[in-house]
Amino acid sequence: MAEKTEKKMVFLSKEVEKMLWDMVKEEARAQCKTEFVQYVDCCKDHNVLTQIVACRPQFNEINDCLKKYPSQDVFNEKAGAYIRNINDFKTTIDASLALKNSRTRIKPL
Repeated sequence: MAEKTEKKMVFLSKEVEKMLWDMVKEEARAQCKTEFVQYVDCCKDHNVLTQIVACRPQFNEINDCLKKYPSQDVFNEKAGAYIRNINDFKTTIDASLALKNSRTRIKPL
C-alpha cells in the first residue's frame, strides 16, 4: 500500500505574514518599475485635475503589469519556503522586525 503523507497545519504570526506580503508587493513593484516611472513622469506634466484623465493610460499600464504577478501564489510559495527554511527566514525577518521596532520605540526626552 502507498504511504499517506501527513500534512501539518502551520500558522504564521501576523508579523511574519505581513513581512512575507511586503516582500511579495516589493517584488511586483520592482517588476513594474518602468510603468511606475512613466506614470510619475506623466503626473509631473499635469496638474491634479487633469492628471486623472491625462495619465489614465499609464495608470492602466501599472495595473496590467501588477496583474501579471499573482500575489496569492507568490505569497504561498514564500510561506512554504519560510516554513521549510524557518531558520534562514527567521534571521532575516527578525532583523527586519528589530529595525522596524527600533524606529517606532523612540521616545522624546
